[in-house]
Amino acid sequence: MAAKKKPAAKPKASAKKPAAKAKPKVAAKAAERAPARPESAPASRAARPTSPIKAVAAPPRTGASPAPSRPAAPVAPPPPPPVDHAARVGELWRRLETWVASTGAPSLALNAGAPEKAIAAAEKTMKLAFPPDFRASLAIHDGQAIDGGAPAFPWMPGCPPLLPLARIVERWKDEQELAAKRQPKKEWFDAGGKLKGGVYRTGRIPVAGPVRRDSERTFLDLDPGPAGARGQLITMVSAADFVVIDASFAAAFERWVNVLERGLWIYDATLHAAHPRALPPATSHPSGLFSKR
Repeated sequence: MAAKKKPAAKPKASAKKPAAKAKPKVAAKAAERAPARPESAPASRAARPTSPIKAVAAPPRTGASPAPSRPAAPVAPPPPPPVDHAARVGELWRRLETWVASTGAPSLALNAGAPEKAIAAAEKTMKLAFPPDFRASLAIHDGQAIDGGAPAFPWMPGCPPLLPLARIVERWKDEQELAAKRQPKKEWFDAGGKLKGGVYRTGRIPVAGPVRRDSERTFLDLDPGPAGARGQLITMVSAADFVVIDASFAAAFERWVNVLERGLWIYDATLHAAHPRALPPATSHPSGLFSKR
């Protein structure tokens, strides 16, 4: 019988440690998924195509957003220059006198200007101020010479002659007494709301009128109706009816000179009245026609 073989002896483990540990499996998988890097970078970047559009650098950011732009405020126009009433009214008187002299019409029979002290004294007596355009007219011509003599050329169509300053104050005092007695109990308006009702009003200054007190008169209205203008020129066309000639003395005066110079109105020496060239005289009150323009 054969003898049994002894098992081979197990090799003894080496005392030396392995040189490096194996990489974990997770790291190995990540390495497998990572894209492969090129072995070497290109030698030069000059071979790359360049873009024709240049990049614009973005503005640096600040801490706060810029405020939205606001439209510029409109610039107010400068105020109109003050009106030189003396120059304006003086030129109108010069033009009217020139026209009258060139046509052979009756003289205007104008008085010399009133002194400044006399005008100021009249305003103090009446406790009011004349509108500046009429005040300037008084300083140039203190009314018309109406006592006797031939009829003067009308300074305004259908209106009686201009009163001198002293006569204005005298008539104003009479008007105040009548206004206090005959003031309307209930306020009403006329001429489309431009006039307060009634013949006698405390705010009306008589600036033109004949010798007789009860005849037609022309006023500067300092107390107009809601649709009127302070200082408007108004005149009577009957014993109780008024028309508004224009918003001021100078406005009416300028329009009058213009229509005469253009030949739109003429003067009838027989009737001593002015009328539109296109209409026969005495068809209507001249002031009524002129106020309708």
